[in-house]
Amino acid sequence: MNHWRCSTALIWKIPDEILGLIFDYLCDVGPRVYRMSRVPISLRLSAVCSHWRFIMLSTPWYWTKISVRCTSTWGIRPEFHLLQLFLERSKENLLDLKVSFPISGYHTQELILQLFKTQAAQAHRWNSLEIFATQSKHLCLLRHPYISSCPELTSQTLRGILDSQEEPPMNFVPMPKLKSFIPRVFNRPLRPDSSFPWHQLTKLSLDCWSLSDLSFVGLCKNLLHLRISVDYDSEMTLPRVPKAPVPSALEQLRTLTLVLSPSEPKTRFVEIVLDLVAMPALAHLEVEGDTSEQADHGAADWPSGIMGALD
Repeated sequence: MNHWRCSTALIWKIPDEILGLIFDYLCDVGPRVYRMSRVPISLRLSAVCSHWRFIMLSTPWYWTKISVRCTSTWGIRPEFHLLQLFLERSKENLLDLKVSFPISGYHTQELILQLFKTQAAQAHRWNSLEIFATQSKHLCLLRHPYISSCPELTSQTLRGILDSQEEPPMNFVPMPKLKSFIPRVFNRPLRPDSSFPWHQLTKLSLDCWSLSDLSFVGLCKNLLHLRISVDYDSEMTLPRVPKAPVPSALEQLRTLTLVLSPSEPKTRFVEIVLDLVAMPALAHLEVEGDTSEQADHGAADWPSGIMGALD
């Protein structure tokens, strides 16, 4: 009786086209390759029944969003097998890849190297790449000899807290289609590299510790969208901000997002930035920050440089 009730349930009458739309949404917003007991949504859907499994396996796109977390020896092994499974089932479709490297040293270098080689072999298929790095050497995934180029990569995000005491160099391989770059290395700014395709970028997001960090912006002549976040907890004060080359104009910039607190000296820092950089095509300025502080500060309290950009 239970089997008969299950076979006549309304869910089995949903057309494949509608199921496809549902699967599209689920695989777009919730794809993860979790370690241990956390099962990625693509595997869950494909395990419901033979019909759903057929739909999932016949649509390689459902397997193109991959997240790998290298957190320990016992966590890397299942991650490695899941990575291989997703790479096989995604066929030759472009990939959206997220890689997180460990903070502590439980892992073995052999397994990390194995993961490196497996991912690097698919560099020609990367559409977007996000790396959470805890050591400068983790960025070698973007360098020779692991890969020679990223011909389809359009978006790159770098996050983490690096162990280096100096600005780590980039020296990345060619990325002829890169449009979006988000370097969010919290304790050390990356050292700008002239070989990086700055002129191609239309979207840039920066965490600024000082005006010197704006040297990235000066290299991006074709930016359409710029996001600047001022570090709240740094001990930076304006009198100690070093002079640095900044762009005199961003001719094509359309959207500027500032993430800061209305309190001094952060707002003064951004006022200086706006005074230094001409943005003749700016159409939208968005200011984000602590909502409790913003509730006590009206627009009239913002510095004239910020208000001038709104006019």
